[in-house]
Amino acid sequence: MSAGETTMTLADLSRSAPRAERLSLVDTAWLHMEMPTNLMMVGSIGFFDEPVQRERLLTTLRRRLLVHPRFVERVQSSPMRGPRWVPDEGFTLDDHVHRTALPAPGGDAELRALLSDLMSHPLDMMRPLWDMHLIEGYQGGGVLFTRIHHSIADGTALIQVLLGLTGTTAEESLRAPRRLPRHAPGGGMRLPSLDPRDLARGVVQAGAQLYTLARLTALFPDSSSPLRGALVRSKRVAWIDPYPLSNLRRLRHDTRYTVNDVMVAAVTGALRTHIRRRQGTVPDYIRALVPVDMRPDPADGRMGNQFGLVFLDMPVGISSRADRLDAIHERMAEARHSAQPSVAFELLGALGLTPQMFQRQVVRFFGSKGTAVVTNVRGPAEELYLAGRKLRRLTFFVPQSAGLGVGISIFTYAGLIEMGVIADAGLVPDPTGIARDITTELRHLAGA
Repeated sequence: MSAGETTMTLADLSRSAPRAERLSLVDTAWLHMEMPTNLMMVGSIGFFDEPVQRERLLTTLRRRLLVHPRFVERVQSSPMRGPRWVPDEGFTLDDHVHRTALPAPGGDAELRALLSDLMSHPLDMMRPLWDMHLIEGYQGGGVLFTRIHHSIADGTALIQVLLGLTGTTAEESLRAPRRLPRHAPGGGMRLPSLDPRDLARGVVQAGAQLYTLARLTALFPDSSSPLRGALVRSKRVAWIDPYPLSNLRRLRHDTRYTVNDVMVAAVTGALRTHIRRRQGTVPDYIRALVPVDMRPDPADGRMGNQFGLVFLDMPVGISSRADRLDAIHERMAEARHSAQPSVAFELLGALGLTPQMFQRQVVRFFGSKGTAVVTNVRGPAEELYLAGRKLRRLTFFVPQSAGLGVGISIFTYAGLIEMGVIADAGLVPDPTGIARDITTELRHLAGA
């Protein structure tokens, strides 16, 4: 694509999007959660059998990514008006796409070291809050690593953005998309309904939310374990070997358990093993913060954060895998039907109205009640192509807010279970052991 086409794309975008738009209250809260010890970035790794050509990638990004206004806008902070999205007048795509070669022998250890370093360094807050790293020299193929700030969007929305860069064939992935995404800003103020039935339902819902908030506030701090403690500024990352989703078919068909139950049970078992190795004794449970998507339609194309959170008691103290799976199933079912997700979403929105210092105090307070973030996003069932190359694998690293030290992201892609593990380097210097133990737990559960 020529320079003229790039200019035209950005000009068209600037005409179709507002010149300045306030961050939503929830997005503001996530922006202000950024701390040196916990950067609010979502990292994604795409693995390819062949190196991705940089010029083809740049063309794909111009056609498919820059049509989203957030990726050519920066945050302009103002104490009087709050943070706003404004066009970055000096935007250059080359500033956001970097080429890196792994040192020999170019294996997993070298890649983990590079990605750990990238996840430990913040994005440039004076530019649009994303970048890509085209990594060469990995096992004869290529890797594309993307960092996107959580204030742009949550995991569900970012998955849709990244998948929008792909096609079902190599040729399709190189063409401009047939349908451009629409710019869908957050909704404005709405007048309350005057229908008495709606008012009654609102009173009941408000009562349930206040009760839930009181229960969450009264929770004791989470159990002491090697996964909790003071954080440092460095992160360490790892990922599991892809595990076939089909191996869980019999367990899914013959029992009441969901795939999510099994995957969370595998994570619970791996964390139990890690705690036992480090301190010998294991608490009855540790709490995980689990995001719950609040979108009516996950593929509606909206940026921003639209999810709530639930506190899940992960039963690491139960020694039997079958009993752990039973407990996970019951607790996940209870969490899904609770008011916790909507309460957390409303609380984050309320925090967006408060000073940043107060926000951090509240976030730390609720963060003390948990140990890890565990998130699960469903991906496509078939392999896709990006910039003319087949995307063999795709996995993620989830940010941890509120002083949490461990994040585990579960993702399914092309019939494979992928999980990324990111941890504070002071608490978990080498998370590859946790990644290996997750795979071991999946094998045991599938063969049970």
